[in-house]
Amino acid sequence: MHERLQPFLTLGAIALGQVLQLLLLLFGTFAFGALIGKFSSYFVTQALAQTLPMKSFSNPINCLQLECQSSPCTAATH
Repeated sequence: MHERLQPFLTLGAIALGQVLQLLLLLFGTFAFGALIGKFSSYFVTQALAQTLPMKSFSNPINCLQLECQSSPCTAATH
């Protein structure tokens, strides 16, 4: 009986190997893209900082809340 199942077991192992290989390829592609994106964004940020005057990031939501607290707000502005 084991001899009759041998071709099916071999095909199952091949299919499982191919699926694992595909998952590894996809994960490797996304990981590589993320690393390259991080690496290139560093250089783009440095180049922009040298050519353009950049101010530090401020949270616009907090700024809106502070402006709203300092002046009278109406329901229409929310």
